[in-house]
Amino acid sequence: MPVSKKRKRAGKVVKKERVYIPPDPSKSWNLKIKPSQMIYLKNDPDFLMMVKMGRMLNAVLYAVTSMAPFMTHPTHIARRQYRRGLFVLAGYLHESINIIRNVEDRHVTMETFVPLRKIAHDVEYRKAREYLREIRNVAGFHLADSAGIENTRQAIAELELSAYELMGGDNDDFATFYFELSDTLDISVIGKKFQDERPSDVVSEEIHQTVNSVAWEFIQAATHFQVALARKMDLGEYVYGQRRRPTE
Repeated sequence: MPVSKKRKRAGKVVKKERVYIPPDPSKSWNLKIKPSQMIYLKNDPDFLMMVKMGRMLNAVLYAVTSMAPFMTHPTHIARRQYRRGLFVLAGYLHESINIIRNVEDRHVTMETFVPLRKIAHDVEYRKAREYLREIRNVAGFHLADSAGIENTRQAIAELELSAYELMGGDNDDFATFYFELSDTLDISVIGKKFQDERPSDVVSEEIHQTVNSVAWEFIQAATHFQVALARKMDLGEYVYGQRRRPTE
C-alpha cells in the first residue's frame, strides 16, 4: 500500500539551512543562538575567546566611532570629542593588548592570530605600545592626578604655550562646553615624555597618527581572527540569521 503524502511529510527530516560566517556584509544582519544550542558552546574555549574578542572590538570600535565624525570640525565640541575619544581609544587598545598576551598560548598556531601577536609583541609596534600605555595611565581612564603628572600645579608650571585656551562652547547648550586647558595639559605631559629634541606639535601629531593607525590594524586583525574562530568551531551550525529591514 503506498504511503500517503501526509505521512511522507510527517517523517521528512528538514535540513537546517547553513548560515555563513560572516553573512553578506552589504546588508544589515544579525545572528542569534537558540538556548538549546548554547549548551554546546558555553564551555567551548574558542567560543569563549570569541566573546573576549567581542568585548575588545566593541570597546575599540566605540571609541573610534565616537571620535571619527569630529575629526575635521572646527568647533569646541569637535575638539573635545576627538581628543577625549583618542584618550579612551588608546586606553582600550592598551587593555586589549594585555588580554591578547594572556590568552595567546592556545591560538599562537592560528595564522589569523599572527597580526594580533605582532601588535602585542613585535619591535615595530614598541613605540605605539609605549604611547598607548602612557595615554592610558595619564589620561585614558584616570581623572585624578597620576604618577605621570605628579600633580596639577607642577604640570601647569611646566606648560609653556604661546596662548592658553581655557574653555569655550559653541552655544548655550551645556553639551557643547569644553574646558580645553585640561586636555591640553594632558597632551603636553604625554608628549614631553617622548619629545627628545623634537618640537611638541610634531610629537603630538605622531602620537595621534600612531594611535589611529594601530586602532584600524587591530580592528581588522581582531575581526579576521573572530571569523577564523567561528569557522574553526563550525559556528554556522549553531546560529540562525536574520536580516533586518532598512527602517529598523
